[in-house]
Amino acid sequence: MHLPVAPKCNIKCNYCDRKFDCPNEGRPGVASAILKPRDALTHLREALARDERIKVVGIAGPGEPLFNEATFETMALVREAFPTVRLCLSTNGLLLPGCVDRLAKLGVLALTVTANAITPEVAARLYSFVRYEGKLLKGLEAATLLIQKQFEGIRKAAEAGFAVKVNSVLVPGINEHEILEIAARAREGGAHLMNIIPLRPQDKLSGVRAPAKKELESLREKASSIMTQFSHCALCRADAAGLITEEGLSVFGARDFSSPECRPVTIAVASKTGESVDEHFARAKVFYLYQFQGGSLQLVEEREVGELPPGFGLEENEESEEAVLYYLELLKDCELVLCEKIGYEPRQRLRKAGIDVLEVQGETEKLAREFGYRSKRIACGGASGSVELEGT
Repeated sequence: MHLPVAPKCNIKCNYCDRKFDCPNEGRPGVASAILKPRDALTHLREALARDERIKVVGIAGPGEPLFNEATFETMALVREAFPTVRLCLSTNGLLLPGCVDRLAKLGVLALTVTANAITPEVAARLYSFVRYEGKLLKGLEAATLLIQKQFEGIRKAAEAGFAVKVNSVLVPGINEHEILEIAARAREGGAHLMNIIPLRPQDKLSGVRAPAKKELESLREKASSIMTQFSHCALCRADAAGLITEEGLSVFGARDFSSPECRPVTIAVASKTGESVDEHFARAKVFYLYQFQGGSLQLVEEREVGELPPGFGLEENEESEEAVLYYLELLKDCELVLCEKIGYEPRQRLRKAGIDVLEVQGETEKLAREFGYRSKRIACGGASGSVELEGT
């Protein structure tokens, strides 16, 4: 069972799109809602009452688990309440070297590390940017750091006694020639199992073809001489539960939240302190993310903009293509942005991407709740588009 308590992510994979969620769609990086740690514990308790076969509890996002303090809080709660449950975690590996000891103390038994490249040149084609220690990195600098941390983390985790599995997304034309090298290096570091995952074309890699079944099988067969292969992956959601051969349980159990009106609206607020909508979009250091659903409003994340490299600052040049694209990636899982002011170009680009923008002032929760009621979530799996809302 996966508990969706980790919304923030510190890297941008070019094949990941968290914008849309369909309860009938299985893919990593999506969840029907984000749960607070104690709500996740309640959800787990209810799920165990429904299905006593659940023995393993993992955290796989929908963001990067190690980049979210809620991950550690949730695991501590689960360990105390259900000491016989086995804990596991999926990670992109960027923060893993510094978290191994903490995870061991929490009783985590197994880790999955996603590693898609050996060389920075290949990794730079698979990732748009990396956030590390408050800085935004891109290109070869970001790729070099990520690869270094991934394999350092694999080695440290294996030495600490974790069962380490490596996931590698097979992207035809980009990294197929490095998959066997990834397997060899991961095994050298102590990993015991590998899962080669076929690309699901979307986001920036939507134009890249998915690998053919024969390609995938052939590569798995070659890699099996290096490391045992995991071949029955179901591309689980971040809120999946049950057996991979059966229909998974929604994070909402038996309740029907399949209609757009029932599913949560994610609202990003530009604010200096989080209490009021009082910040210009381009000057915001943090966006406070709220989820509104069924009349309930919940703060789920404080998403930092980070220290931006030259060319990424909207305040200096709001027409910068690089800067606008960065903010689109930063907020792409949101339906609505509330800010004091915003420039014409970023407003138009956000709206074109299906993110509504309102210039408002006032108490954060009051405004988020008001416009949460009035906002309409884009239909499940439907085309993007914006909904006109009146603001002050």
